[in-house]
Amino acid sequence: MYGVIYVDVLVLVNTITGWFLLRCAAQFARRPQRWQRMLAASAAAGFSSLVILLPPLPRPLQATLSLSLAASIVRIAFPFDALRVYIKTFGAYFTANMLCAAAALAAAQTGVRGVAVNNGAVYLRVSPVLLILCVLGVYTAVEAWDYLFGAGSAQTLRSFTAEVMGAPVAGTVLLDSGFRASDPAFGTPLVLFSYPGVSAQLPEPLRAALDAYFERGTLLDTPRGLSLTGVRTAGGLSVLPTAALQSFSLPGAQSPPRLRAAFSRERFADGQFCAIVAASLYQT
Repeated sequence: MYGVIYVDVLVLVNTITGWFLLRCAAQFARRPQRWQRMLAASAAAGFSSLVILLPPLPRPLQATLSLSLAASIVRIAFPFDALRVYIKTFGAYFTANMLCAAAALAAAQTGVRGVAVNNGAVYLRVSPVLLILCVLGVYTAVEAWDYLFGAGSAQTLRSFTAEVMGAPVAGTVLLDSGFRASDPAFGTPLVLFSYPGVSAQLPEPLRAALDAYFERGTLLDTPRGLSLTGVRTAGGLSVLPTAALQSFSLPGAQSPPRLRAAFSRERFADGQFCAIVAASLYQT
């Protein structure tokens, strides 16, 4: 092990690294991201690197410790929607960590100075700025690869029932594995509604406010719970009105604990469905 380890640098760099590795795992598994959970999980990843300060453990115990820490960090970062989705997310995160550790271990074995490897944790005594830039480069490469060569999204049509600001709404929803819109402030996943497809079912105050917004571009006499939010969709980044969504249920599927409704002025697929939601939120 390398003689001097700066604990503050170790925790900070691994926290930032954990953030981007979790983002890569979310990208691979198509998981919605909530910044509070991601921040907590990144901090857990940073402090988990302190295992490097423990006495060297037997290899089987090191592997068990690494798996347990990775599983806990993924569980903190993402809600448990389904076992298959969790395993896929965990596998992506753990694989990314192991690749980083393997590269550092190879560097240590070839005599590169300033590398400490112990109990599955890695410490590189180089500029933190350089490390963070390297992680940003890897993350950018993952995003670019997914954008250029990523597989097309899987899509399924299902019936749904919902409650939007106290009013019952029903129709057909598109479960899209490539749809990952969320509230940028709180990370709450969004259900994107086609306003022409659901307007007749919405409460009068909400309908009047949305009519005014789509006609004039401003929210006047806003009902409580209605606000404007930047939403990234297939058409790019748009500012859309969003409202409280008390429930959004699919037959035979467990509903996420929190969702929010966003409204688009477009009619989806000539009216074949009136809502879009991330498929990863509803695993049957």
